[in-house]
Amino acid sequence: MSPSKKTLRFVTYNIHSCVGIDNKYDPSRVAAFIKDFDVAGLQEVEAFDHRRGYEDQFKTIQKLSGMSGVFAPNLVTFPRLFGNSLFSKHYISWSSNLPLAFPPGLLAEPRGLLQAQISYDDLGPIFVWVTHFGLSEEEEVYS
Repeated sequence: MSPSKKTLRFVTYNIHSCVGIDNKYDPSRVAAFIKDFDVAGLQEVEAFDHRRGYEDQFKTIQKLSGMSGVFAPNLVTFPRLFGNSLFSKHYISWSSNLPLAFPPGLLAEPRGLLQAQISYDDLGPIFVWVTHFGLSEEEEVYS
């Protein structure tokens, strides 16, 4: 008897605050897309921005996708939150957000590393990390 193969599908996706290349705001498109995967790490997730009617994109995507999730804001400008999130079809048993350091004097958007443990049937825990590295040359070199 051969062992059964189990496949997990992962995706990482910079959702640009749910604004598509057509410049339309639509969290339901993000939710529909990630439903095809077991685990989705998202960057640039936003909550409570006045430009979006103070919608919590994390909660909206979680509800529409039916997946469990965690949100790790790295930029907090009350009431707006902006950061990374993780969604999974499997139970997320633990998560933590670690701030990433920058060299002194570098003015950059705060970055973080979202770590999570996902319980997956008889395979045991799976560890997943989600981050969004900076785009400037200084941030890239330091990252």
